[in-house]
Amino acid sequence: MILEWKAYFFETDPSKKEVLKKEFMEKQIPTYFPKFEKIVEESDGYFLLGKNYTWADLHIAHTLAFYEETVDPEILAPYPNLKQLVKAVFEIPQIQAWVEKRPKTPM
Repeated sequence: MILEWKAYFFETDPSKKEVLKKEFMEKQIPTYFPKFEKIVEESDGYFLLGKNYTWADLHIAHTLAFYEETVDPEILAPYPNLKQLVKAVFEIPQIQAWVEKRPKTPM
């Protein structure tokens, strides 16, 4: 999934970029997001494995937030459990503190 996003993100031709975005949104997202949505739904908590977060939660939440920022801010709208996972991870005090103080880099 990352490679398809990467092709979209770095494409400079607007018409090619739009084709890559459409493919990402219509093929990649429906293939992967429902699987993660189900895992979180069945986890008995906000995280992939329940009430305690792991490095996997941090990685997935960061990736999903990055897709919201770079592809479509509403990309998680059909996936409420993934949206809650991102929210829960970014509300962890240590993560929240880092996000507030980390260096800002241009995209």
